[in-house]
Amino acid sequence: MKRLILTTVLVSGLGLMSKAQEKPHTVKADTKHEHIQLSPQERAAKSAERAEKDLGLTTEQKAKWQAASLERINANEPLKVQMRASATPEERQALRKQMRGNGETFETTVNGFLTAEQKTKRDEVKQSRHHHKHKCGTKHEKHGKHKKENGGKVSPKASPQVQPKIDTK
Repeated sequence: MKRLILTTVLVSGLGLMSKAQEKPHTVKADTKHEHIQLSPQERAAKSAERAEKDLGLTTEQKAKWQAASLERINANEPLKVQMRASATPEERQALRKQMRGNGETFETTVNGFLTAEQKTKRDEVKQSRHHHKHKCGTKHEKHGKHKKENGGKVSPKASPQVQPKIDTK
């Protein structure tokens, strides 16, 4: 009787373990850790579609947005590669400055063909996304207050200092 119970438990345990090892058939594309690599053209098209939805762009405006976005993406791509490979903070800062310049060029181009109403709507959308991003927390806020809110200093929660052990012998 003991052997029968032991065999039953062993077989059912092995069955459960094998079931746990199987991958799920459906994988959600919108999970936090999954990253889908899009081509620059696909990213530009996605950006233009979002702008069309948010701002009510015309077909002509959407085409201009997509072209400006593709230009920015193509200009920033080699800078991102260099940033991943660069070691010094000064190099990274210089690359960020170039990327900011590309972003400003994009902004100038886009503001050139948007109507006043669309510009206002775009500012509102940007503010709401910025507010939502900071309300939900950024990687800087996970460890206490943001540097800017703390006078440029990292909060004690963000970088706990290890107290040296003093040997009193």
